[in-house]
Amino acid sequence: MSAYRSRQQVKCDHCGSEMKRDRLKEHTKSLHPNCEKLEQGRLKSRNLLEMFGSKTKRPTTEQSALSTATEHVELEAIASSHSPSRPNVVAGDEGPENTRKRKAIEMEIDSNDSQEENSQSKRVKSCENVSDKLDSILKSLEDLKLSASENKLKEQPKEQPKGDCKIMELEALKILIQNAKSIDRVCDLARLTMSASDEAFRCDACSSCVDMRGVFRYDVTLGTDFTNSNQPQGFRNFKKNVAKHQHTESHLKNVTLRAEENEAARKLKANNQSVGITLGKQAYRLHKYCRPYADFEVDLLLLSDAKVNVGNINHSWKFASELRPAFAEAVDSRVKDYIQRPLEATLNLPPVGIVTDKITTKRRTGQMFAGVLFTPAMDNLLTPVSLGIESVTKHDGDSIAQDIHELCKIYNIQGPQILPILPSQCSNEIEAKNEVK
Repeated sequence: MSAYRSRQQVKCDHCGSEMKRDRLKEHTKSLHPNCEKLEQGRLKSRNLLEMFGSKTKRPTTEQSALSTATEHVELEAIASSHSPSRPNVVAGDEGPENTRKRKAIEMEIDSNDSQEENSQSKRVKSCENVSDKLDSILKSLEDLKLSASENKLKEQPKEQPKGDCKIMELEALKILIQNAKSIDRVCDLARLTMSASDEAFRCDACSSCVDMRGVFRYDVTLGTDFTNSNQPQGFRNFKKNVAKHQHTESHLKNVTLRAEENEAARKLKANNQSVGITLGKQAYRLHKYCRPYADFEVDLLLLSDAKVNVGNINHSWKFASELRPAFAEAVDSRVKDYIQRPLEATLNLPPVGIVTDKITTKRRTGQMFAGVLFTPAMDNLLTPVSLGIESVTKHDGDSIAQDIHELCKIYNIQGPQILPILPSQCSNEIEAKNEVK
């Protein structure tokens, strides 16, 4: 035997070939790559379980506990049968210790069964929770779909062509009608009107047609609201026919014509309002500065030459004279509204001071009624207003009191609102107001 360790002859345990120890490492790497070299020179194969995993079925907790307990019982029985200090156990009699162990094993098995039942019930509850969540998600998706359809009807995209917007509106309207759950909702979406004569629903856009287009029959005895109940087949057919009518060529044509008529009426109303405000301002200027009514026609001609929209320039001076009662009525309504509305500062009706005086115009004597209003929102706390003029029939105090009583009825002035004001105070306030003007 060689004195050097590297010169010693060793034998490969895998293939049985003999070689020197220094060549064993190269031999293992080249011929046995799946083997490992030990310090003693022996070889062992890699654990296949680490490379590929165990393919045998693992025993359950119940089976492993039962097998372990059985092994313990068998070992105890063998030990007791061979032990001289313990008496022999008769066949069929396990003894008190074995009985306790058997009961312990059964209790352990029962606990395992109860744990499995609890885990199974938890899995069932979790599945039910998942199904409830899925139902809520589906319901929220349906609500989002309906809200998106309503938004499509309200807002039209500006970048898309007009034809595409019309198609999107029709599709959104169809979805909303199909998901409607009441007659009122369908009538609101499709713009239907119920006819009391023949108990039919007529389309507003197609109501001018001579034929029966846009007329739908529905038996209202079946119900009108199905929010919390199932929808009958008659109501579903009604919604289906209404949604189908919205896509017909005749309905779309009538809707277009009705939209054009409404747009023309809107423009005419806006134009008349603008022209009326311009003419009214000119008439009010004549009343304010005591100008003759004949200036009204000249003013309109000058405005028309200046490219101001005055409508038809053939307006007579009588327009200004006939507009004066309208001005008086507007001012009178505003005064009544102020007297009958509580103040924001006190939440009470505003106090009113009533003053009377006689005036003679064109040889006719009249009784003038003036009021002093408390106006905290204006520059002056006291604001004089004219409440009217009545013809004087009698010059005594009772007739004046009766006239004041009738005036309070007209303006709905209540007793606590009336304040005693001296005539000198009222005259001074009116003079100060005139100086400001």
